[in-house]
Amino acid sequence: MIVELGHFALVLSLAVALVQSVVPLVGADRRWSGWMAVAEPAAVTQLLLIGFSFAALTWAFVTSDFSVRLVVLNSHTLKPMLYKISGVWGEPRGLAAPVGADPRAVRSLRRGLRAEPAAHAQGARAGGAGG
Repeated sequence: MIVELGHFALVLSLAVALVQSVVPLVGADRRWSGWMAVAEPAAVTQLLLIGFSFAALTWAFVTSDFSVRLVVLNSHTLKPMLYKISGVWGEPRGLAAPVGADPRAVRSLRRGLRAEPAAHAQGARAGGAGG
């Protein structure tokens, strides 16, 4: 039930984001201060809803709720608690969902970070780091 509430909170945060992106903009265009004032409470509401959604995902990992595909792919019952909790954001889709990052961008960043030490080592062998 907690996982479903977390999913519902994430969908609600999408609705709040849509309201936040349209209502203050229209208010600014028409100089309606009441509509512009919607931006701040909407941002706080988004923060709380996404935080609850992230907490629900963490709960799914901690309790080994295997009805969640992300938990099935990245956890098991014998894992130590520290690894279960860190598994929430260890998977690119775990943290990427709450913060809005594109998982493909996270993967390409990882590939770039892995390739960097090898490129640096080649430069050092070629005499680039000599003194």
